[in-house]
Amino acid sequence: MSFEVAQDFDFEEFLRPSFGVYQGEPVKVRIWFSPDAAGYIKEKIWHDTQEIVPQKDGSIVFEAEVAGTEEIKFWVMSWVSKAIVLEPASLREEIRTEAESLLNRYEKDEKGREAPDRVSSVPL
Repeated sequence: MSFEVAQDFDFEEFLRPSFGVYQGEPVKVRIWFSPDAAGYIKEKIWHDTQEIVPQKDGSIVFEAEVAGTEEIKFWVMSWVSKAIVLEPASLREEIRTEAESLLNRYEKDEKGREAPDRVSSVPL
């Protein structure tokens, strides 16, 4: 299989609005990071449009306009309790739902049994 790339296609420009490689509708995100995560977040350029807003308590608010929220959702979730989505509400709700699902897996399964404590017993 082969394909031709248009002469005027700029791959870097195509990926610029995405948080990684996923594409989607442009959306402004605002994410709060705790003081102990703030230093690391400030050290790196995560997105071309990012702005870091310092808070009085040492925390920060990360703002950016990204192409879709799928990849940034995973990024935020990787920070566990050190990050909270402030906007958009839809992303905040997606993460809340994921967190509830995770909590339920650790507490009890659907039949009321205790969650498995060994990897070999986790259903795939």
